[in-house]
Amino acid sequence: GNEAEAIAIRTNDETLTRVVVAQVFRKYRPRYWWYEIFDMYRRLSLTCFLLIFDKPAGMIIFALGIAMLTTVMQREAQPYLDPWLASLSNLAHWQIVLCCVAILLVHSAVVESPNDLVSIGALLLVMNVCLMLAFFTD
Repeated sequence: GNEAEAIAIRTNDETLTRVVVAQVFRKYRPRYWWYEIFDMYRRLSLTCFLLIFDKPAGMIIFALGIAMLTTVMQREAQPYLDPWLASLSNLAHWQIVLCCVAILLVHSAVVESPNDLVSIGALLLVMNVCLMLAFFTD
């Protein structure tokens, strides 16, 4: 329908191939032209905006909330035209969520010994490999 026509027009438009800024938005579905700006705010939220908080608990809760929210939004919206890029982005989002959970575990009273830290690292490694296999052997 309309989306396929918009993609065809955008792909075949010679003027857009010469405009550098247009290249940024061509990887998204037309109705998600704004997604690159949203993704920039997601990245700033997971890095710079964390400095608003004085205590690590607030930082971790905020980062985990942003990571989970944006993971679900990215997965449900499916803004990317390229399915491989969509899978890669989904994988990266889940890795950020898992890292936030690992940080939460490390800062909690549950983790007491260096062996626990090694176990968390090994679990993250196994989860990342499993996620990659799940996404790329589709």
